[in-house]
Amino acid sequence: MESQASSPTLVHSRLEALRLPPYFFGVITASGLGDVAALWDRLNASERRDLLAFELAFRPAHRHEMRGKRSEAAEVLRALMTRHPRFAVIAQSRLQTMGLAEDPFGESDRG
Repeated sequence: MESQASSPTLVHSRLEALRLPPYFFGVITASGLGDVAALWDRLNASERRDLLAFELAFRPAHRHEMRGKRSEAAEVLRALMTRHPRFAVIAQSRLQTMGLAEDPFGESDRG
């Protein structure tokens, strides 16, 4: 009898998770959602597609952050929290890491 850990379906699922870029593995882990494989295993097919779409929308924030454009990154992250509530914890975590989580939805006008 084949174990769950080595089933072809599970292996295929884990390989499918590799469609996410390497930087995003660290982002997911830092957000407290666990490692990518564990998260991927918990999601259904629709949620996996949503996570892939979230990462595409997240990518500009990552690029802004890497270029030192923190306010632009924060703007993208705050928009993601509204557009992708299932994965808002990932955007919120990045805002916290950047020290900008005190106003995650941009409700105050600080100028």
